[in-house]
Amino acid sequence: MKNYILRTCFGGRSLRNIVLMFLALLSVAQAQVVVKVPKFCTVVVPGTGGNAASGIVGHGGVVVMPDPFDYPNLNFVATLNSPLPPNDYYLTGWSVLGDLSFQTSGSIITSFGANLVANIESFNKNARTSETTSPSLGTLARSKGRVYVNCAYTSLLCQGASISFDVYKTYSSSTYLPPIIGPSCWTPNSTVTYSVDAIASDNLGDAIGTDTYFWEIKDAANNTLNSFYGSADNSSITFTTPANASGQWTISCGYGLANPWVGSPNFANRTTVVTKAINAPGPAPTFATSPPSCLNTGTTSFAATLVPQIGMSYAWSYTGSGSPTVTQSGASNETATISGMDDNPGILTLTVTNTLGFCPAVQTFQYPINRNFVAPMAITLPSNASCIAPGSTFQLSLPANAMNNPTTWALPSGWSYTANNAMASTITVSVPNSATGGPEIITANSTSCASGTIMATVSVAPTVVISGPSCVTYGSTSALTYTAVSVGGPSTYTWTLPPGWGTFGPPNPNLNTITVFPSGNTVGNVTVTVCIGSCCTTTSMAVNFNPVTPVINGPPCFDVGMDGNAVFSISNPLPGTYTWTVDAGFGSFVGPNTGTVVHIATLASALGVYPTAVTVTHTTPCGTSTASAYVAKLLLNGTLNLQANPGMDILSLTGFNSPGNFMWVQDCGMISESVCGSCGTGPITILTNALTGGSWGVIVPDFLGCFSKQCTTTTYGNRMAQNTNSGAEASDALATEVTLSPNPNGGEFDIRVDKVKTSADFVVFDAMGQQVASGKLKAGTNRFNQSKLASGIYYVHISVDGKTTLKRVEILH
Repeated sequence: MKNYILRTCFGGRSLRNIVLMFLALLSVAQAQVVVKVPKFCTVVVPGTGGNAASGIVGHGGVVVMPDPFDYPNLNFVATLNSPLPPNDYYLTGWSVLGDLSFQTSGSIITSFGANLVANIESFNKNARTSETTSPSLGTLARSKGRVYVNCAYTSLLCQGASISFDVYKTYSSSTYLPPIIGPSCWTPNSTVTYSVDAIASDNLGDAIGTDTYFWEIKDAANNTLNSFYGSADNSSITFTTPANASGQWTISCGYGLANPWVGSPNFANRTTVVTKAINAPGPAPTFATSPPSCLNTGTTSFAATLVPQIGMSYAWSYTGSGSPTVTQSGASNETATISGMDDNPGILTLTVTNTLGFCPAVQTFQYPINRNFVAPMAITLPSNASCIAPGSTFQLSLPANAMNNPTTWALPSGWSYTANNAMASTITVSVPNSATGGPEIITANSTSCASGTIMATVSVAPTVVISGPSCVTYGSTSALTYTAVSVGGPSTYTWTLPPGWGTFGPPNPNLNTITVFPSGNTVGNVTVTVCIGSCCTTTSMAVNFNPVTPVINGPPCFDVGMDGNAVFSISNPLPGTYTWTVDAGFGSFVGPNTGTVVHIATLASALGVYPTAVTVTHTTPCGTSTASAYVAKLLLNGTLNLQANPGMDILSLTGFNSPGNFMWVQDCGMISESVCGSCGTGPITILTNALTGGSWGVIVPDFLGCFSKQCTTTTYGNRMAQNTNSGAEASDALATEVTLSPNPNGGEFDIRVDKVKTSADFVVFDAMGQQVASGKLKAGTNRFNQSKLASGIYYVHISVDGKTTLKRVEILH
C-alpha cells in the first residue's frame, strides 16, 4: 500500500529520485513567503522570514502605514523563495481586512489576483456621519488592517502556504484627527468623562484586534493627574476632578500604537496628539462687608457688600421664613440688604455672571445665615413648669417663629430628652425619679451658633419618704412617731392623720417629725404635704392593724341526715381579709370563701363531731393570724325504731328532743321522697299492706330550729291504719265492724266484733311501738282488763278474717 501511494504521488520514479525529491520538498515546506513594503511604510516587527532593516515583512510581522495612503506605483511585492521548479510553488492571491483596500477608484476591494505585486491603500470602510461631513476626516481610515498573501504547491505532497501581517496607521497631523469630547469646565470633586472617536470599534467584525490611545491630564504647572479609568481600547476615560480645580488644565490624547511605536513610555514623545483646554473658573467673590454667619435672634435685617470685579455682574436672593425681601444696590448690584426675616435660619444666594471668558460664565455661591439664640427669644415651657413631679415627662420648644433652628439642649444631670423631629427644636424631657426638688435650669443654643444661649427654669417637686410604724395593735393608744425625709431645698410640712388620732398639740409646719396617739379602733393613712416654695408633694403611709385571731359566729344547730345551709360570721371584724376553709366531710362553700360572712352547704351524710368543721384566718398588710376553728356537732334527734309484726310495721321515735310536728316520709332519701299526709305528726306510725314496703323515715324538728332525718327499710308500706296523733278512727273497711269502748278508760275495755268467719285477734302497743298485750277475739263482745298498764296512749291493732284496723285508746288512772 505504501509503495502504491508513493508511485501515485511521484509518477513511478525510482526510489532514489523519490527520496531526493522528498528531501527537497521538506526544504520547500520550511521556506517562507515574504513581502517587500513600499516607500513610506515601515516594518516594525519583521515576522517569520522578514527583515525590518530591508523593509521586508514575513508571517506575523507588523507594518506601520501612513494615513491617508493612496499612492499609485507604491506596491507591496511578494517574493516566493522555493528551491523547486517554479511551477511547484506559486502565489494564489492577496486579501485584506480592516481599513485597507486594493487600489481602486472609490469602492472597497478586499481580494486581489495571483500577481506578485499589489498596490494596497488605506481606505475607510465604515465611515461615520461625522467623518463624511468633514472633508478633513472623510478620507481617513484610522483603524488597523491585516494583509494575507496566499500561496500553494503543485506537487502531490498536497501542501499549501500563506502569510499574514498587521498594518497600523500613523497620523502626520492632528488636523486629520477628531477632537476630544467632554466638558470644558470643571466643578471640584465631580466625575467627568472624555472620549475620542472610537476607531477600535470600526471593524470589530473582522476580528483582527483594535488600536489604542494614550492620555495625559496636566495643569498649568505641568502637574499630572494620573488617576483615571479607561474603556477597553482607552478611547474613553473617566475620573474625578481635583478638589482645587482652579487654573488652566489640558487633556491630551495620543492616537494609535504607532504614535510612536509602543516602545516609547513618555507621552511627550507622541507624534500626533489632540489637546482640549479646560478653562479656569473666575475669581471667588470677596466682601467689603461679609454676610453674617450667625445673626442674633430678634434681628430682622442685615446687609452684605462685595468688592466688585471688572466684567462681573451680581444678583442676590434669600431663602428663609417670615417675609424676607432683598434690595440690591450699586453699579453691578454689589450690595444686598435683606429685611423681614423671622428667627429661623436662611440662605443668602449670590449669582455671579462674567463676560471675560471665565469658566463657567455663571457661578452661584450660597452663604448660610444661622441664628444665634439671644434674649428676648425664650424657651416655651409647659403649663406645669412651676411644679414638675419626679419621674414625669414634659415638653420644651423654641418659639413658633424659630422652629427651624437645629438646637443643642443642656439638661440637669441625670435628665434625658427625646427629639420629636429632626430639628430637635421641640423635645420631650424625662425627669428621673431621683431628681432633687427645687429649681433647675435648662439651656438651648443654636447648633450652628453656640455663642448665644437662652435659659429656662423649671421647679421640681420634692421627693418625700415617710418613716414610722405601719402596723398597730387593735385597741392600742400608745404614742407613735413619724418622720418625713424630703430630697430638696428648705421645706414646710403639713400632716394629716387617720380619724380619731391625736397629737400633743398642733403640728409645727417647719418640723418633719410628729408624735401621735392612735384611737385604738381606727387606722388609715398618715399623710404629709411637703412644699418648697409653692411646689408641693403629698405622700402617704398606710397604717394597718396587726392581724387578730378571729372569733367565729356559727349556727346553734345543723340539719342532720339532710342537706342544709349554714351561715358563719366574724365577731367584731377588723379591716383586712378573712379567708375560710371547710372540712370536705362537713360541706362546701356556697359563694366566695373570703369575707366576714360565708355560706356553707352542709352534707346529708355529715354525722358526728367536726373539731375543725370551719376555720378562718385574718390577713392584713401586717401579716396573717393563726387560724380559728369552729366545732360542729351533727347528732340525730332521737332513735328511729322499726318493729315488724305480722301484717304490719310499726315505726316509732324514742329519745327525741322536739316540740312535735314530726314529718313521716315515703321513699326516704330518694329523689321521689314525699311527706306522708295520712301518717300524722306524732312519734309513731303503723304501716300495713305487704305489697308496698320500701324506704320510710321521719324528719324531726328540735327546739333550736334544725331538723334531723332518719330512714329505714320496711316490709309494709303505704296504707295507714290510723292517724296516730288524733282520736279519730281510721276509715277502713273493718272500722265500722269493730268497736272499742269505753275510751278513755281505766284499763278495762270491751272489743265488739260483728262477725268472725275463721279467726280474729288483737295486739296492744304503747306509744313507743312496744307490744304490751295480745289476745284472741270472737264474734260479739270481748272484755279485757289491762289495768296494770300505766296511764298513756295505746294502740290496739285488730285483725278479723285478714282485714285489719287500728284503734287508739287512752288509759287514765
